[in-house]
Amino acid sequence: GHEALHDLDAGSGDGNVAIGHQASKALTVANPRNVAIGYQAGTAAVTPNQCVYLGYSAVGSGAATGDGTVAIGYRAGNALTSGIGNVFIGEDAAYTATTGDYNVCIGFHAGDSLVGDSHYNIAMGKDALGTEASGAGSCIAIGYEALKTQNQNVINTAIGFQAGTSISTGNRNTLLGSTAGSALADDSDNTFIGYQSGNTTLGQKNTGVGSYAMGGSDCSGESNVAVGYNALGSATASESDNIAIGD
Repeated sequence: GHEALHDLDAGSGDGNVAIGHQASKALTVANPRNVAIGYQAGTAAVTPNQCVYLGYSAVGSGAATGDGTVAIGYRAGNALTSGIGNVFIGEDAAYTATTGDYNVCIGFHAGDSLVGDSHYNIAMGKDALGTEASGAGSCIAIGYEALKTQNQNVINTAIGFQAGTSISTGNRNTLLGSTAGSALADDSDNTFIGYQSGNTTLGQKNTGVGSYAMGGSDCSGESNVAVGYNALGSATASESDNIAIGD
């Protein structure tokens, strides 16, 4: 394509493939084995190694210098300047990520607001970890809109459809199941495992295991333990320090 590998010095940078208008245009010195396919794919990347950029403007505006990054999709990893071992797949996946290492963002707009030194995050699913712009690391968001609104330097794990979707500043929450902990916002140290477990619960240090465990309740208390189908499902207000085991 026009201006593909435009700046590559003769005799350096062996084994590169660039297909498309201005693909890998800025690649300069001996940086081997990169693949850039698409309009302006990797166009500003100066010194990447063993990277794959596939799609319109994939890593298109960032002067990427890291090794081993894979960006596939429209504007995936568009702003990356330096970062090692990242995987960005999907439209606008990790669109604003700049200097992060070892992040995995797969899905439409997954992790699309990541900035700065965001490392070791996993975001899979539409809008998973989609608002995070604080530099948080080591978060896991797997599922449609999992941890969608988190925007604080915290560490949360949410797996399931809209699991932890309303968490903004809450920390150290572990959520597994469809809509598990979906009402949590600034609440921390909760564990909800099961379909709709804790899906309307607020508060701190609560544990719910089982379908609907502490689900459908208006509980905003602390240190409750609910194990079993619909355990503590009717808890209200600020009830705390309860243990419920069984259906």
